[in-house]
Amino acid sequence: MSEPQPIPPLGLRLDPLSGPPAEPVALDEQRSVTIGRSARADVVLDDPSVSRMHARLARVAGSWVLVDLASRHGTYVNAARLEPDAPTPLDDGDLVRVGPWTFRVRTGDATPASVTTIDDDRALTASRIRAVPDAELGGIAQQRLDLLIDCAASISAASSIEGLAEVVLDACRAGAGYARAALVRPLSSGGDVEVLASRAPAASSGEPLKLSRSLIEGASQGRVVRLEGDVGTASDSHSILALGIHSATCLPVTLGSSVEACLYLDARDAERRVSSDATAFCLALARLAGLAIANIKRVETERKRAIMESDLRAAREAQRLMLPPASATIGSVRYAMNTSPGRIVAGDLFGVTPTTDGRVAVFLGDVSGKGAGAAMLMAMVQTHLDLVLQRAGDPAAAITDVNRALAPRLSGGQFVSLWLGVFDPSARAVAFVDAGHGHCLRRPANAPPERIESPGGLPLGVLEEAEYTAARLELAPGDRVILFSDGAVEQPNPAGEFFALSRVLETIADSSSTQEDVSRLVEAVRAHAGSAALADDLTVASIGLDPG
Repeated sequence: MSEPQPIPPLGLRLDPLSGPPAEPVALDEQRSVTIGRSARADVVLDDPSVSRMHARLARVAGSWVLVDLASRHGTYVNAARLEPDAPTPLDDGDLVRVGPWTFRVRTGDATPASVTTIDDDRALTASRIRAVPDAELGGIAQQRLDLLIDCAASISAASSIEGLAEVVLDACRAGAGYARAALVRPLSSGGDVEVLASRAPAASSGEPLKLSRSLIEGASQGRVVRLEGDVGTASDSHSILALGIHSATCLPVTLGSSVEACLYLDARDAERRVSSDATAFCLALARLAGLAIANIKRVETERKRAIMESDLRAAREAQRLMLPPASATIGSVRYAMNTSPGRIVAGDLFGVTPTTDGRVAVFLGDVSGKGAGAAMLMAMVQTHLDLVLQRAGDPAAAITDVNRALAPRLSGGQFVSLWLGVFDPSARAVAFVDAGHGHCLRRPANAPPERIESPGGLPLGVLEEAEYTAARLELAPGDRVILFSDGAVEQPNPAGEFFALSRVLETIADSSSTQEDVSRLVEAVRAHAGSAALADDLTVASIGLDPG
Protein backbone atom coordinates (compact mmCIF):
# COMPACT_ATOMS: atom_id res chain seq x y z
CA MET A 1 0.00 0.00 0.00
CA SER A 2 1.36 3.43 -0.88
CA GLU A 3 2.13 5.91 1.87
CA PRO A 4 -0.14 8.99 2.24
CA GLN A 5 1.32 11.87 0.23
CA PRO A 6 2.24 15.06 2.10
CA ILE A 7 -0.11 18.02 1.84
CA PRO A 8 1.29 21.54 1.33
CA PRO A 9 0.46 24.16 4.00
CA LEU A 10 -3.16 25.30 3.77
CA GLY A 11 -3.61 22.91 0.86
CA LEU A 12 -6.62 20.80 0.04
CA ARG A 13 -6.73 17.28 -1.29
CA LEU A 14 -9.67 15.19 -2.49
CA ASP A 15 -8.93 11.49 -2.23
CA PRO A 16 -11.20 9.22 -4.31
CA LEU A 17 -13.08 6.68 -2.20
CA SER A 18 -15.48 5.19 -4.72
CA GLY A 19 -16.44 5.40 -8.36
CA PRO A 20 -14.41 4.84 -11.53
CA PRO A 21 -10.61 5.07 -11.19
CA ALA A 22 -9.58 8.67 -10.51
CA GLU A 23 -6.49 10.53 -9.35
CA PRO A 24 -6.48 12.58 -6.12
CA VAL A 25 -7.18 16.30 -6.58
CA ALA A 26 -4.55 18.49 -4.88
CA LEU A 27 -4.64 22.29 -4.53
CA ASP A 28 -2.60 24.94 -2.78
CA GLU A 29 -4.11 28.07 -1.26
CA GLN A 30 -3.46 30.22 -4.33
CA ARG A 31 -5.24 27.99 -6.80
CA SER A 32 -8.88 27.47 -7.63
CA VAL A 33 -10.00 24.69 -9.96
CA THR A 34 -13.06 23.74 -11.91
CA ILE A 35 -14.44 20.21 -11.98
CA GLY A 36 -16.43 19.00 -14.94
CA ARG A 37 -16.82 16.78 -17.99
CA SER A 38 -15.42 19.38 -20.39
CA ALA A 39 -11.80 19.15 -21.49
CA ARG A 40 -11.54 22.80 -20.39
CA ALA A 41 -12.14 21.85 -16.76
CA ASP A 42 -9.07 21.63 -14.51
CA VAL A 43 -10.27 18.27 -13.16
CA VAL A 44 -11.98 16.22 -15.87
CA LEU A 45 -14.51 13.61 -14.69
CA ASP A 46 -15.82 11.92 -17.79
CA ASP A 47 -19.31 10.67 -16.99
CA PRO A 48 -22.74 11.68 -18.40
CA SER A 49 -23.97 12.59 -14.89
CA VAL A 50 -21.22 15.25 -14.60
CA SER A 51 -21.95 18.64 -16.19
CA ARG A 52 -19.43 20.24 -18.52
CA MET A 53 -18.56 22.79 -15.82
CA HIS A 54 -19.89 21.11 -12.69
CA ALA A 55 -18.26 22.72 -9.64
CA ARG A 56 -15.44 24.99 -8.50
CA LEU A 57 -13.03 24.67 -5.55
CA ALA A 58 -11.36 27.76 -4.07
CA ARG A 59 -10.03 29.16 -0.80
CA VAL A 60 -12.16 32.04 0.48
CA ALA A 61 -12.01 34.02 3.72
CA GLY A 62 -9.69 31.44 5.26
CA SER A 63 -11.83 28.44 4.30
CA TRP A 64 -11.89 26.02 1.40
CA VAL A 65 -15.23 26.26 -0.38
CA LEU A 66 -17.04 24.22 -3.01
CA VAL A 67 -19.41 25.97 -5.42
CA ASP A 68 -21.91 24.07 -7.55
CA LEU A 69 -22.00 25.69 -11.01
CA ALA A 70 -25.71 25.01 -11.58
CA SER A 71 -24.92 21.41 -12.50
CA ARG A 72 -27.73 19.26 -13.81
CA HIS A 73 -27.37 16.38 -11.34
CA GLY A 74 -26.00 18.35 -8.41
CA THR A 75 -22.93 18.44 -6.20
CA TYR A 76 -23.16 16.88 -2.74
CA VAL A 77 -21.27 17.48 0.50
CA ASN A 78 -21.99 14.95 3.24
CA ALA A 79 -25.07 13.78 1.28
CA ALA A 80 -26.57 17.31 1.17
CA ARG A 81 -27.10 18.79 -2.29
CA LEU A 82 -25.53 22.23 -2.65
CA GLU A 83 -27.47 25.29 -3.72
CA PRO A 84 -26.20 26.49 -7.13
CA ASP A 85 -23.66 29.33 -6.99
CA ALA A 86 -23.60 29.32 -3.15
CA PRO A 87 -20.10 28.78 -1.66
CA THR A 88 -20.13 25.95 0.89
CA PRO A 89 -17.18 25.62 3.31
CA LEU A 90 -15.36 22.29 3.33
CA ASP A 91 -13.92 20.71 6.45
CA ASP A 92 -11.35 18.00 6.91
CA GLY A 93 -13.03 14.61 6.51
CA ASP A 94 -16.05 15.81 4.53
CA LEU A 95 -17.43 13.67 1.72
CA VAL A 96 -17.81 15.28 -1.70
CA ARG A 97 -19.89 13.51 -4.34
CA VAL A 98 -19.82 14.45 -8.03
CA GLY A 99 -21.60 12.02 -10.33
CA PRO A 100 -20.49 8.46 -9.49
CA TRP A 101 -17.37 9.66 -7.62
CA THR A 102 -17.10 10.15 -3.86
CA PHE A 103 -14.02 11.95 -2.49
CA ARG A 104 -12.74 12.41 1.05
CA VAL A 105 -11.61 15.96 1.87
CA ARG A 106 -8.19 16.37 3.46
CA THR A 107 -6.83 19.80 4.33
CA GLY A 108 -3.43 21.03 5.36
CA ASP A 109 -5.06 22.67 8.38
CA ALA A 110 -5.82 19.29 10.01
CA THR A 111 -4.35 16.13 8.55
CA PRO A 112 -5.58 13.02 10.38
CA ALA A 113 -3.15 10.34 11.44
CA SER A 114 -3.90 7.28 9.38
CA VAL A 115 -3.80 3.65 10.43
CA THR A 116 -2.58 1.00 8.01
CA THR A 117 -5.04 -1.85 7.70
CA ILE A 118 -3.71 -5.39 7.50
CA ASP A 119 -3.54 -6.76 3.98
CA ASP A 120 -5.17 -10.13 4.64
CA ASP A 121 -3.94 -13.30 3.02
CA ARG A 122 -6.66 -13.27 0.36
CA ALA A 123 -6.33 -17.00 -0.34
CA LEU A 124 -7.21 -17.72 3.29
CA THR A 125 -9.83 -15.05 3.91
CA ALA A 126 -11.73 -15.04 0.62
CA SER A 127 -13.80 -18.08 1.58
CA ARG A 128 -14.63 -16.66 5.00
CA ILE A 129 -15.87 -13.15 4.24
CA ARG A 130 -19.54 -13.06 3.35
CA ALA A 131 -22.14 -10.38 2.82
CA VAL A 132 -24.78 -10.70 5.53
CA PRO A 133 -28.20 -11.70 4.08
CA ASP A 134 -30.88 -9.00 4.21
CA ALA A 135 -33.34 -11.35 5.94
CA GLU A 136 -30.97 -11.79 8.86
CA LEU A 137 -30.62 -8.03 9.30
CA GLY A 138 -34.33 -7.66 10.04
CA GLY A 139 -34.40 -9.18 13.52
CA ILE A 140 -33.37 -7.65 16.85
CA ALA A 141 -33.85 -9.45 20.14
CA GLN A 142 -35.96 -7.63 22.75
CA GLN A 143 -33.09 -6.93 25.14
CA ARG A 144 -31.11 -5.43 22.33
CA LEU A 145 -34.10 -3.37 21.27
CA ASP A 146 -34.36 -1.96 24.80
CA LEU A 147 -30.67 -1.09 24.74
CA LEU A 148 -31.05 0.49 21.31
CA ILE A 149 -33.89 2.71 22.54
CA ASP A 150 -31.87 3.73 25.60
CA CYS A 151 -28.83 4.81 23.60
CA ALA A 152 -30.75 6.42 20.71
CA ALA A 153 -31.20 9.61 22.73
CA SER A 154 -27.47 9.75 23.53
CA ILE A 155 -26.62 9.25 19.85
CA SER A 156 -28.94 12.01 18.66
CA ALA A 157 -27.71 14.40 21.38
CA ALA A 158 -24.00 13.96 20.56
CA SER A 159 -22.41 17.26 19.54
CA SER A 160 -19.26 15.79 18.01
CA ILE A 161 -18.48 12.78 15.84
CA GLU A 162 -15.92 11.57 18.39
CA GLY A 163 -18.49 11.68 21.19
CA LEU A 164 -21.02 9.92 19.00
CA ALA A 165 -18.48 7.20 18.14
CA GLU A 166 -17.88 6.39 21.81
CA VAL A 167 -21.62 5.98 22.47
CA VAL A 168 -22.02 3.65 19.47
CA LEU A 169 -19.01 1.49 20.33
CA ASP A 170 -20.06 1.03 23.97
CA ALA A 171 -23.54 0.02 22.82
CA CYS A 172 -22.14 -2.47 20.28
CA ARG A 173 -20.00 -4.19 22.88
CA ALA A 174 -22.82 -4.32 25.41
CA GLY A 175 -25.54 -5.43 23.02
CA ALA A 176 -23.66 -7.60 20.53
CA GLY A 177 -20.91 -9.12 22.64
CA TYR A 178 -17.92 -8.18 20.53
CA ALA A 179 -14.77 -7.61 22.58
CA ARG A 180 -13.29 -5.06 20.21
CA ALA A 181 -14.97 -2.21 18.37
CA ALA A 182 -13.75 0.71 16.26
CA LEU A 183 -15.35 3.42 14.19
CA VAL A 184 -12.99 4.17 11.32
CA ARG A 185 -13.15 6.60 8.44
CA PRO A 186 -11.75 5.49 5.06
CA LEU A 187 -9.30 8.09 3.79
CA SER A 188 -8.60 6.66 0.34
CA SER A 189 -9.19 3.64 -1.82
CA GLY A 190 -5.73 2.38 -0.85
CA GLY A 191 -6.74 1.11 2.59
CA ASP A 192 -5.73 4.01 4.87
CA VAL A 193 -8.24 4.73 7.62
CA GLU A 194 -8.61 7.27 10.40
CA VAL A 195 -9.69 5.82 13.75
CA LEU A 196 -12.40 8.03 15.24
CA ALA A 197 -12.75 5.89 18.39
CA SER A 198 -11.94 2.36 19.51
CA ARG A 199 -12.68 -0.01 22.38
CA ALA A 200 -10.76 -3.16 23.43
CA PRO A 201 -10.45 -5.45 26.50
CA ALA A 202 -8.23 -4.16 29.30
CA ALA A 203 -5.77 -6.96 28.62
CA SER A 204 -5.18 -5.56 25.12
CA SER A 205 -4.41 -2.04 26.36
CA GLY A 206 -1.35 -0.60 24.66
CA GLU A 207 -1.37 -3.05 21.77
CA PRO A 208 -1.45 -1.53 18.25
CA LEU A 209 -4.86 -1.60 16.63
CA LYS A 210 -5.03 -4.17 13.83
CA LEU A 211 -7.93 -4.10 11.40
CA SER A 212 -8.81 -6.30 8.46
CA ARG A 213 -8.56 -4.46 5.16
CA SER A 214 -10.82 -7.01 3.49
CA LEU A 215 -13.67 -6.32 5.91
CA ILE A 216 -13.26 -2.56 5.65
CA GLU A 217 -13.13 -2.73 1.87
CA GLY A 218 -16.40 -4.65 1.88
CA ALA A 219 -18.13 -2.14 4.17
CA SER A 220 -16.66 0.78 2.17
CA GLN A 221 -18.68 -0.49 -0.79
CA GLY A 222 -21.88 -0.13 1.24
CA ARG A 223 -22.25 -3.80 2.25
CA VAL A 224 -22.60 -5.38 5.67
CA VAL A 225 -19.91 -8.08 5.72
CA ARG A 226 -18.91 -10.76 8.19
CA LEU A 227 -15.98 -13.13 8.72
CA GLU A 228 -17.23 -16.71 9.00
CA GLY A 229 -15.76 -20.17 9.61
CA ASP A 230 -13.00 -21.54 11.78
CA VAL A 231 -9.51 -20.10 11.84
CA GLY A 232 -7.12 -22.07 9.68
CA THR A 233 -3.35 -22.16 9.65
CA ALA A 234 -2.02 -18.80 8.49
CA SER A 235 1.21 -18.91 6.56
CA ASP A 236 1.39 -15.12 6.62
CA SER A 237 2.20 -13.93 10.14
CA HIS A 238 0.71 -10.54 9.34
CA SER A 239 -2.60 -12.01 8.26
CA ILE A 240 -5.61 -11.05 10.34
CA LEU A 241 -6.26 -14.77 10.69
CA ALA A 242 -3.09 -15.09 12.76
CA LEU A 243 -4.79 -12.94 15.41
CA GLY A 244 -7.19 -15.77 16.16
CA ILE A 245 -10.35 -13.91 15.17
CA HIS A 246 -13.38 -16.18 15.20
CA SER A 247 -16.11 -13.53 14.86
CA ALA A 248 -15.91 -10.23 12.98
CA THR A 249 -18.24 -7.92 11.13
CA CYS A 250 -17.96 -4.54 9.47
CA LEU A 251 -20.90 -2.26 8.69
CA PRO A 252 -21.11 0.94 6.63
CA VAL A 253 -22.16 4.22 8.26
CA THR A 254 -23.65 6.14 5.37
CA LEU A 255 -24.52 9.71 4.51
CA GLY A 256 -27.03 9.32 1.73
CA SER A 257 -25.40 6.97 -0.77
CA SER A 258 -21.84 7.68 0.42
CA VAL A 259 -19.99 5.71 3.09
CA GLU A 260 -18.80 8.13 5.77
CA ALA A 261 -17.33 5.56 8.18
CA CYS A 262 -17.15 1.85 8.96
CA LEU A 263 -18.19 0.18 12.21
CA TYR A 264 -15.62 -2.60 12.79
CA LEU A 265 -16.18 -5.33 15.40
CA ASP A 266 -14.35 -8.56 16.27
CA ALA A 267 -13.83 -11.25 18.94
CA ARG A 268 -10.74 -13.44 19.26
CA ASP A 269 -9.41 -16.68 20.75
CA ALA A 270 -11.15 -17.47 24.06
CA GLU A 271 -13.45 -14.45 23.88
CA ARG A 272 -17.06 -15.52 23.63
CA ARG A 273 -18.58 -16.21 20.25
CA VAL A 274 -21.11 -13.77 18.90
CA SER A 275 -24.54 -14.82 17.68
CA SER A 276 -25.40 -14.00 14.10
CA ASP A 277 -28.49 -11.98 15.02
CA ALA A 278 -26.25 -9.43 16.80
CA THR A 279 -25.42 -8.01 13.36
CA ALA A 280 -28.95 -6.61 13.00
CA PHE A 281 -28.52 -4.71 16.27
CA CYS A 282 -25.21 -3.25 15.13
CA LEU A 283 -26.73 -2.26 11.79
CA ALA A 284 -29.46 -0.30 13.59
CA LEU A 285 -26.75 1.54 15.53
CA ALA A 286 -24.83 2.21 12.32
CA ARG A 287 -27.92 3.72 10.72
CA LEU A 288 -28.60 5.91 13.74
CA ALA A 289 -24.95 6.99 13.69
CA GLY A 290 -25.23 7.97 10.02
CA LEU A 291 -28.25 10.17 10.68
CA ALA A 292 -26.57 11.79 13.68
CA ILE A 293 -23.32 12.44 11.79
CA ALA A 294 -25.28 14.05 8.95
CA ASN A 295 -26.93 16.38 11.44
CA ILE A 296 -23.63 17.25 13.15
CA LYS A 297 -22.01 18.07 9.80
CA ARG A 298 -25.05 20.08 8.67
CA VAL A 299 -24.96 22.24 11.81
CA GLU A 300 -21.20 22.80 11.48
CA THR A 301 -21.47 23.65 7.77
CA GLU A 302 -24.25 26.17 8.44
CA ARG A 303 -22.17 27.76 11.20
CA LYS A 304 -19.12 28.11 8.95
CA ARG A 305 -21.21 29.38 6.06
CA ALA A 306 -22.73 32.09 8.28
CA ILE A 307 -19.27 33.22 9.43
CA MET A 308 -17.93 33.23 5.87
CA GLU A 309 -20.90 35.17 4.52
CA SER A 310 -20.47 37.77 7.26
CA ASP A 311 -16.79 38.17 6.34
CA LEU A 312 -17.62 38.47 2.65
CA ARG A 313 -20.30 41.09 3.28
CA ALA A 314 -17.75 43.14 5.18
CA ALA A 315 -15.22 42.73 2.35
CA ARG A 316 -17.75 43.78 -0.29
CA GLU A 317 -18.71 46.84 1.73
CA ALA A 318 -15.05 47.84 2.09
CA GLN A 319 -14.63 47.51 -1.68
CA ARG A 320 -17.73 49.55 -2.37
CA LEU A 321 -16.54 52.40 -0.16
CA MET A 322 -13.20 52.59 -1.99
CA LEU A 323 -14.62 52.69 -5.51
CA PRO A 324 -15.03 56.02 -7.31
CA PRO A 325 -18.42 56.95 -8.84
CA ALA A 326 -19.55 54.76 -11.75
CA SER A 327 -19.01 57.69 -14.14
CA ALA A 328 -17.62 61.20 -13.86
CA THR A 329 -15.75 63.97 -15.63
CA ILE A 330 -12.60 65.32 -13.96
CA GLY A 331 -11.36 68.36 -15.80
CA SER A 332 -11.17 67.21 -19.40
CA VAL A 333 -11.01 63.49 -18.55
CA ARG A 334 -14.25 61.50 -18.57
CA TYR A 335 -14.68 57.87 -17.60
CA ALA A 336 -17.30 55.18 -17.02
CA MET A 337 -16.75 51.94 -15.09
CA ASN A 338 -18.53 48.90 -13.70
CA THR A 339 -17.25 46.30 -11.26
CA SER A 340 -19.05 43.07 -10.40
CA PRO A 341 -17.75 40.48 -7.93
CA GLY A 342 -17.66 36.87 -9.03
CA ARG A 343 -19.38 34.08 -7.16
CA ILE A 344 -17.35 34.87 -4.08
CA VAL A 345 -15.94 38.39 -3.75
CA ALA A 346 -13.92 40.68 -5.97
CA GLY A 347 -10.16 41.09 -5.88
CA ASP A 348 -10.24 43.68 -8.68
CA LEU A 349 -9.20 47.26 -7.96
CA PHE A 350 -10.05 50.45 -9.80
CA GLY A 351 -9.25 54.04 -8.95
CA VAL A 352 -9.18 57.55 -10.38
CA THR A 353 -6.78 60.06 -8.81
CA PRO A 354 -6.33 63.71 -9.92
CA THR A 355 -2.75 64.98 -9.64
CA THR A 356 -1.78 68.47 -8.51
CA ASP A 357 -0.85 69.59 -12.06
CA GLY A 358 -4.23 68.88 -13.71
CA ARG A 359 -3.52 65.37 -14.96
CA VAL A 360 -5.65 62.36 -13.97
CA ALA A 361 -4.28 58.93 -13.03
CA VAL A 362 -6.45 55.86 -13.68
CA PHE A 363 -5.58 52.33 -12.61
CA LEU A 364 -7.21 48.93 -12.94
CA GLY A 365 -5.78 45.73 -11.52
CA ASP A 366 -6.45 42.21 -10.36
CA VAL A 367 -5.30 40.66 -7.09
CA SER A 368 -4.43 36.97 -7.15
CA GLY A 369 -6.76 34.80 -5.09
CA LYS A 370 -10.33 35.33 -4.00
CA GLY A 371 -12.25 36.28 -0.91
CA ALA A 372 -11.63 38.59 2.02
CA GLY A 373 -7.83 38.19 1.84
CA ALA A 374 -7.74 39.34 -1.79
CA ALA A 375 -10.12 42.21 -0.97
CA MET A 376 -7.85 43.42 1.86
CA LEU A 377 -4.77 43.25 -0.38
CA MET A 378 -6.68 45.19 -3.04
CA ALA A 379 -7.54 47.89 -0.48
CA MET A 380 -3.91 48.18 0.64
CA VAL A 381 -2.61 48.55 -2.93
CA GLN A 382 -5.30 51.07 -3.85
CA THR A 383 -4.62 53.22 -0.78
CA HIS A 384 -0.86 53.21 -1.43
CA LEU A 385 -1.33 54.08 -5.10
CA ASP A 386 -3.60 57.02 -4.27
CA LEU A 387 -1.01 58.46 -1.87
CA VAL A 388 1.92 58.03 -4.27
CA LEU A 389 0.07 59.44 -7.30
CA GLN A 390 -1.00 62.59 -5.46
CA ARG A 391 2.63 63.60 -4.95
CA ALA A 392 4.14 62.24 -8.18
CA GLY A 393 2.47 61.74 -11.53
CA ASP A 394 5.11 59.43 -12.99
CA PRO A 395 3.42 56.01 -13.49
CA ALA A 396 6.70 54.05 -13.56
CA ALA A 397 7.92 55.67 -10.33
CA ALA A 398 4.55 55.10 -8.67
CA ILE A 399 4.41 51.40 -9.54
CA THR A 400 8.05 50.90 -8.51
CA ASP A 401 7.30 52.50 -5.13
CA VAL A 402 4.23 50.33 -4.51
CA ASN A 403 5.99 47.14 -5.64
CA ARG A 404 8.93 47.68 -3.27
CA ALA A 405 6.56 48.19 -0.37
CA LEU A 406 4.35 45.26 -1.33
CA ALA A 407 6.74 42.46 -2.38
CA PRO A 408 8.31 41.75 1.06
CA ARG A 409 4.86 41.50 2.65
CA LEU A 410 3.27 38.97 0.30
CA SER A 411 3.30 35.24 0.87
CA GLY A 412 4.53 32.95 -1.89
CA GLY A 413 2.39 32.99 -4.99
CA GLN A 414 0.55 36.26 -4.29
CA PHE A 415 0.77 39.09 -6.80
CA VAL A 416 -1.16 42.02 -8.29
CA SER A 417 -1.43 42.64 -12.02
CA LEU A 418 -1.99 46.35 -12.71
CA TRP A 419 -2.46 48.88 -15.49
CA LEU A 420 -1.73 52.48 -14.49
CA GLY A 421 -2.09 55.42 -16.83
CA VAL A 422 -1.70 59.17 -16.27
CA PHE A 423 -3.89 61.10 -18.72
CA ASP A 424 -2.61 64.54 -19.75
CA PRO A 425 -5.41 66.59 -21.39
CA SER A 426 -3.05 69.40 -22.46
CA ALA A 427 -0.73 67.01 -24.33
CA ARG A 428 -3.64 64.79 -25.44
CA ALA A 429 -1.71 61.70 -24.38
CA VAL A 430 -1.49 59.06 -21.67
CA ALA A 431 1.72 57.78 -20.07
CA PHE A 432 1.14 54.27 -18.76
CA VAL A 433 2.70 51.13 -17.29
CA ASP A 434 1.27 47.67 -17.83
CA ALA A 435 2.52 45.57 -14.91
CA GLY A 436 1.52 42.10 -16.08
CA HIS A 437 -2.10 43.08 -16.73
CA GLY A 438 -2.38 42.91 -20.51
CA HIS A 439 -6.07 43.78 -20.90
CA CYS A 440 -5.96 47.22 -22.46
CA LEU A 441 -7.47 48.50 -25.74
CA ARG A 442 -7.40 51.71 -27.72
CA ARG A 443 -10.72 52.61 -29.30
CA PRO A 444 -10.10 55.21 -32.04
CA ALA A 445 -12.99 57.53 -32.77
CA ASN A 446 -13.58 56.14 -36.25
CA ALA A 447 -11.92 52.72 -36.24
CA PRO A 448 -12.28 49.32 -34.57
CA PRO A 449 -10.64 48.80 -31.17
CA GLU A 450 -7.06 47.55 -31.08
CA ARG A 451 -4.92 46.01 -28.38
CA ILE A 452 -2.25 48.21 -26.79
CA GLU A 453 1.14 46.50 -26.52
CA SER A 454 3.88 47.76 -24.19
CA PRO A 455 6.99 46.40 -22.39
CA GLY A 456 5.53 47.18 -18.95
CA GLY A 457 6.95 44.81 -16.38
CA LEU A 458 6.21 42.02 -13.91
CA PRO A 459 3.08 41.94 -11.76
CA LEU A 460 3.52 43.67 -8.41
CA GLY A 461 4.83 41.50 -5.60
CA VAL A 462 6.78 39.05 -7.76
CA LEU A 463 10.23 40.66 -7.48
CA GLU A 464 11.09 43.51 -5.11
CA GLU A 465 13.83 44.85 -7.43
CA ALA A 466 11.66 44.77 -10.58
CA GLU A 467 12.07 47.63 -13.04
CA TYR A 468 9.06 49.20 -14.76
CA THR A 469 8.96 51.08 -18.05
CA ALA A 470 6.36 53.66 -18.99
CA ALA A 471 4.98 53.92 -22.52
CA ARG A 472 3.21 56.86 -24.16
CA LEU A 473 0.05 56.80 -26.24
CA GLU A 474 -1.17 59.80 -28.25
CA LEU A 475 -4.93 60.31 -28.16
CA ALA A 476 -6.79 61.94 -31.05
CA PRO A 477 -10.14 63.63 -30.39
CA GLY A 478 -12.76 60.96 -29.64
CA ASP A 479 -10.23 58.22 -28.83
CA ARG A 480 -10.86 56.12 -25.74
CA VAL A 481 -8.80 53.69 -23.64
CA ILE A 482 -10.75 50.61 -22.52
CA LEU A 483 -9.55 48.49 -19.59
CA PHE A 484 -10.94 45.25 -18.24
CA SER A 485 -10.01 42.48 -15.84
CA ASP A 486 -9.45 38.86 -16.82
CA GLY A 487 -13.00 38.12 -15.63
CA ALA A 488 -14.09 39.31 -19.09
CA VAL A 489 -11.94 37.13 -21.34
CA GLU A 490 -11.92 34.11 -18.98
CA GLN A 491 -15.65 33.98 -18.23
CA PRO A 492 -16.88 30.52 -19.33
CA ASN A 493 -20.31 29.74 -20.67
CA PRO A 494 -22.19 26.58 -19.53
CA ALA A 495 -20.26 24.58 -22.15
CA GLY A 496 -16.93 25.77 -20.73
CA GLU A 497 -16.06 28.10 -23.64
CA PHE A 498 -14.32 31.35 -22.61
CA PHE A 499 -15.64 34.75 -23.71
CA ALA A 500 -12.16 35.52 -25.10
CA LEU A 501 -10.60 38.69 -26.47
CA SER A 502 -12.18 38.23 -29.90
CA ARG A 503 -15.66 38.67 -28.39
CA VAL A 504 -14.50 41.72 -26.43
CA LEU A 505 -13.35 43.37 -29.67
CA GLU A 506 -16.53 42.40 -31.47
CA THR A 507 -18.79 43.67 -28.64
CA ILE A 508 -17.42 47.20 -28.61
CA ALA A 509 -16.60 47.46 -32.33
CA ASP A 510 -19.23 50.16 -32.98
CA SER A 511 -19.91 51.61 -29.52
CA SER A 512 -19.84 55.39 -29.39
CA SER A 513 -19.16 56.52 -25.80
CA THR A 514 -17.43 55.54 -22.59
CA GLN A 515 -20.72 54.48 -21.00
CA GLU A 516 -21.73 52.40 -24.03
CA ASP A 517 -18.32 50.68 -24.04
CA VAL A 518 -18.84 49.57 -20.44
CA SER A 519 -22.52 48.65 -20.60
CA ARG A 520 -22.14 46.62 -23.81
CA LEU A 521 -19.21 44.61 -22.53
CA VAL A 522 -20.72 43.88 -19.10
CA GLU A 523 -24.05 42.81 -20.62
CA ALA A 524 -22.33 40.59 -23.20
CA VAL A 525 -20.19 38.82 -20.57
CA ARG A 526 -23.24 38.21 -18.36
CA ALA A 527 -25.20 36.84 -21.31
CA HIS A 528 -22.28 34.54 -22.17
CA ALA A 529 -22.13 33.27 -18.57
CA GLY A 530 -25.77 32.21 -18.70
CA SER A 531 -26.07 32.94 -14.97
CA ALA A 532 -26.46 35.93 -12.69
CA ALA A 533 -23.33 34.76 -10.85
CA LEU A 534 -20.03 35.23 -12.70
CA ALA A 535 -17.19 32.74 -12.40
CA ASP A 536 -14.68 35.53 -11.68
CA ASP A 537 -14.59 39.21 -10.84
CA LEU A 538 -15.41 41.54 -13.74
CA THR A 539 -14.28 45.16 -13.94
CA VAL A 540 -14.58 47.28 -17.10
CA ALA A 541 -13.60 50.92 -17.55
CA SER A 542 -13.52 53.30 -20.50
CA ILE A 543 -11.60 56.61 -20.38
CA GLY A 544 -11.53 59.43 -22.89
CA LEU A 545 -10.61 63.09 -23.25
CA ASP A 546 -13.18 65.75 -24.00
CA PRO A 547 -12.70 67.40 -27.42
CA GLY A 548 -10.77 70.59 -27.09
